[in-house]
Amino acid sequence: MFETGMLKLLGTQLPAGALERLVPTTGWTVRHSLGHLATAQTAYADALEAFASASPPGTAPSDATNMADTRAVELESRPLPAILADFDASLRRLVAQLNLVSADELDLAVGNLTLRHFSHVSSNHAASHAIQMLQALPELRGDPMLLNWLLYQDFSRDPADNALQQQLLAEVRERYATEDSETAEETDE
Repeated sequence: MFETGMLKLLGTQLPAGALERLVPTTGWTVRHSLGHLATAQTAYADALEAFASASPPGTAPSDATNMADTRAVELESRPLPAILADFDASLRRLVAQLNLVSADELDLAVGNLTLRHFSHVSSNHAASHAIQMLQALPELRGDPMLLNWLLYQDFSRDPADNALQQQLLAEVRERYATEDSETAEETDE
């Protein structure tokens, strides 16, 4: 829920024209990146529904964890409200399915992951694309909610995203140091 909320926040805070900006690390536009994440979340919901309906649970095949962008043409022109609606619809499906999962089922397979690990992977996927999108969105690099999400994320297993996080952290530190020194100068006057 948190990641979906943060992605929706990012989407609703975009300045004019930002959807078509290119994200340097992926070569996708911001629209394409958000669409990809909405498509992935829908695939996660599909996988959990297949998991729940399989007999015994956890025996249904799933390729959601190996998802690639299969809707590139559609995503190029998909309106932002439709992408945000996809996030809402898939989140409702995910929560409904997760409410049905017992503690005993957390170690069953969803594709090539356990259900317990499946949720963690989807969360990391969202944060990874979000920190990459911030490269193309300098206006959002100071948003306190996005900073709280992305600066506390563990990117230690992905050197490229970890470097983006460290760069963002350095910018935040510099911005606060500059603001503190400007405040001190104003007080002295």
